[in-house]
Amino acid sequence: MKTLPVILLAILGAATAQPQSNPSALQIYPSGEGVPLNSKILVQPACCTYSLNAPVTLTTSGQSVDGAFEYIEYRWLIFTPAQPLRSNTAYTVTVRMPDRAPTTSTFTTGATSDTTPPRLLSSSPANGESSLALGQPVLLRFSEPLHPKQFTANPPRLLDLVGGFPIGAFSLDNDPRVLRFSPRDLFAPGRLLTVQFLSAFLEDLNGNRLNALPSFSFNTYPTAPKDGARLAGSVPQEAETGVPTNPAIVLAFDRPVPTPSNDSFTLASDGEPNVALKAEISRNQNTVILRPQTLLRGNQRYTLSLQALSDAYGVALAPGPVLTFSTAALPQSLPFSQLAAPLQTMPHTGTLRWSFSRAVHPLLLPALAHSRTGLEIPFRLLEDGVTIQASLPEPGVLHQWPGL
Repeated sequence: MKTLPVILLAILGAATAQPQSNPSALQIYPSGEGVPLNSKILVQPACCTYSLNAPVTLTTSGQSVDGAFEYIEYRWLIFTPAQPLRSNTAYTVTVRMPDRAPTTSTFTTGATSDTTPPRLLSSSPANGESSLALGQPVLLRFSEPLHPKQFTANPPRLLDLVGGFPIGAFSLDNDPRVLRFSPRDLFAPGRLLTVQFLSAFLEDLNGNRLNALPSFSFNTYPTAPKDGARLAGSVPQEAETGVPTNPAIVLAFDRPVPTPSNDSFTLASDGEPNVALKAEISRNQNTVILRPQTLLRGNQRYTLSLQALSDAYGVALAPGPVLTFSTAALPQSLPFSQLAAPLQTMPHTGTLRWSFSRAVHPLLLPALAHSRTGLEIPFRLLEDGVTIQASLPEPGVLHQWPGL
């Protein structure tokens, strides 16, 4: 039987457990009965473990147990017995701190070693939760204490998916079963946040590595729609034929979606079961651009399928086929280039125009609507099909676009 509790002992008396661990308390692991034979001793003294010489002793029947000490980040002390513990035996852990009476804890071993990885028991907030309190910490609670050294090498990250940037990384709480992210500033309202586990990096004290965990998301929207994003249009269109073998696939959704990974979608045909894709997101966050990394095969029917993607409110889109199209025999050979553009300085003009070498699809225009100054300016396609036009609401005011 695997026993997991951590005991909290106040340096000057008994402590009452609080929702957030008391940093002035002394923590000792393991405790109780049925402790695995390959257990290590984890201690978090109130301070100064790195400056002490062997402040922890492990004894059984009055005899000291040999082992090695390791100090981690000035917060944690780990004692590793030189040999596996004896089965069905009582042990005493004694912690000696400067100018304080020794603190003791006892445990009794079971009959087996621990080979079970830790498990994620809960998260706060939960996956898909909305209306997160803007100053609320994010907590991940596991089934047993995690090894502090293994954790610090590659901790989970918290990402802002709409903005596409990391906010920070988790740290090990005073309770070693809990990972905590405490925001330095309040979370901004109307954001989609995700916890990203970079690899199978978490281990318990006995070296059992946690299996890789899927990322999960939550948001700070006051009220978030839960019906999921819908495809508003695509290039090529559903069942379109004669598509050049060098296409960029454009998917326009009815609401923002996070930047997808390259494996969020799959593209396949009977003759080409797995086409490598590079995924991008437009500036307005509503449009996904998928670029095949090789020429598609000619005269083939292709199916684009969704594997995993959520909208900006944390609602997962249903996986499955999204789009089918058939290729022509050859790629598009006419280069797409810009023939004319507005001058960089255009005082007192309210209309800007760009012309291109071949037709522009109107589905792409909403993705151009955000200038660097944050102003949303709609574009429209003129009747010739190769010219787009934007009307500025404030002539004479500086506007910048990253480029079309």
